[in-house]
Amino acid sequence: MADGAGRITTGSRAGAVLLRFLREHWPPAQVEGLLARIKLADHDFASVDARMTVGQLTALWQAAASVEPAIGLLLHRRFGPADVHFINHLNAHADTLRAGFELWARFAPLLCDGDSVALTFEGAQAVLTYRNPLAPQAARFMVEHYFTMACAFAIEHAEGPLSLDAVAFEHETPPYAAVCAALFPAPVRYGAARNALIFPAADIGRRLRSPDPYLRGFLELAGEARLKAVAADRSPAHGLAAALRAGILRGDLLGLDEVAAAAVMTPADVRAFLAAQDTTWRAFADGVRRDLAGELIGQGMSATQAAYMMGYSEPAAFQHAFRRWYGVTVGAFRRAAVGAAAPIE
Repeated sequence: MADGAGRITTGSRAGAVLLRFLREHWPPAQVEGLLARIKLADHDFASVDARMTVGQLTALWQAAASVEPAIGLLLHRRFGPADVHFINHLNAHADTLRAGFELWARFAPLLCDGDSVALTFEGAQAVLTYRNPLAPQAARFMVEHYFTMACAFAIEHAEGPLSLDAVAFEHETPPYAAVCAALFPAPVRYGAARNALIFPAADIGRRLRSPDPYLRGFLELAGEARLKAVAADRSPAHGLAAALRAGILRGDLLGLDEVAAAAVMTPADVRAFLAAQDTTWRAFADGVRRDLAGELIGQGMSATQAAYMMGYSEPAAFQHAFRRWYGVTVGAFRRAAVGAAAPIE
């Protein structure tokens, strides 16, 4: 489900696994209270094609992290055969590890609208990079989850042992860094310029154990159809909001023309869309900032952290805008949104 135009949605299967984890560790009333706050219900997890907003999924990660801080690194161990995403099944029928990673890059929007995955070569190394539309500290759950899943995929499906030169994360060093060091057979660096798994270039040419060209082709056709369906569900507001959010988190001051270009629209198209919605660019951009601020504070950030992420020169200016948007203080909003889940700094 999506809880508003312009919100970035995800089809990650992690949501259902996180909900099971919370039901194992929280009283039923606490779980139901969380679902009510983030506007989800059990039926939203039932379909293999279900989507939710990134903000809703992040709230589930945040709640699970109050029980197990390293949940981003460890959740893959709780995945059963029915939990594995379509992309994993497709990748498993490629002929080499490289082909599997390239399929992930091609179909990444099925996991999240804003995801970007790329496989590049730098000298003797192959670099698998992942970008997520959230700020690094909020995106860390998905980055850690996908990287552990990628390594588990290589161990399970590729011939020979896993070789890894380095792991890089954009987010700062977490308190559970020792767990990360134990999982990855390579040096791990935090606060990096990109999220990356770095392999010896020759290693990703390893063959996979169950190549099946016919089944792979069939699944690729299904994946292309699903990509088109996801794109058709996206309104112009979605692309504009995603482009503006990305600019805000990069620290760029984007106007209508720049956001239109990033969303692959013309300024005239944007103005026509806004007029049809009986709104203005200023009001639309203010709504995107409002949603982003609510997500950041709802994930447990302080006013100072969120103000910095959103480009405010002073926390007081952010707090003033936040109260105008939501009618409550930052602290009151965070307590209501996070509930029993402790903030993660």
